[in-house]
Amino acid sequence: MDGDSFEFLLEKIQPLIKRMDTNMRQCISAGERLDLTLRYLATGEIQTSLSFQFRIAQNTISGIIPAECMAISQVLQNEFMKVPDCPEEWRKVANDFLGLWNFPMCLGALDAKAKQIVLATCCLHNFLRSKCKDLYTPISSLDHEDIESRSFQQGTWRNDPCTFLPFVKRFYRGTTVAKEIRNRFTNYSNGPGSVSWQRDMCDLH
Repeated sequence: MDGDSFEFLLEKIQPLIKRMDTNMRQCISAGERLDLTLRYLATGEIQTSLSFQFRIAQNTISGIIPAECMAISQVLQNEFMKVPDCPEEWRKVANDFLGLWNFPMCLGALDAKAKQIVLATCCLHNFLRSKCKDLYTPISSLDHEDIESRSFQQGTWRNDPCTFLPFVKRFYRGTTVAKEIRNRFTNYSNGPGSVSWQRDMCDLH
C-alpha cells in the first residue's frame, strides 16, 4: 500500500478508531492502530511478534485487531464490497458459486469466527485494486490461465526468489469438526459434485 492510500484509509477510519488521551497515559494513535492491523493482515505474524515490533502489549493488540478490522469493513464495505440489493444480483452470486465451485444455490461462505478479519481483508483487497492497482497487482504479478488450452502464461514474479515472505509455522491441528467438514466436501467434490474437467486440471498442476 502506498502512502496516499494509507492516508486516505486513515482519514476515513479515524473517527471510528481514535481514542482519547488520559491523565495517566497517551492513547495509541489511530495511525499506529491501523498500521499494526495492516501489518497483521499482510503478514499473518503472531501477536507476540507484533508486540515487540510496535512496543504494544500483546493483550492490547488482541483487542485492537478485531476492532480495526470491523472499522475497516464498515467504512469500505459500501464502496468496495457492496452487498447485492436486488434478486438479479443475488442470482448472479449463486450462479458464480455454481460455475466456479459447483455448489448450487449458495449465496456466500464465511466462517463466523473469522468474519471480521475476512471482511476487512476483502474490503482492503478491493480498495487496493481500485486505488493503486499498478503497485498492488501489476500485470506481471499474476499468472494467466487459458482454460481452453489448459495452459498457464507464467508471470515474471516467478523469477524473483524473494517474492513472498516465508510462511509462519503453526503448531496446532484442526478440530474434529473441521476435519469432518473437510472430508464431507472432499467426498462431495469427488462424487456427485465432480465436474468433467477437474481431473485434467489436477494433472496439469
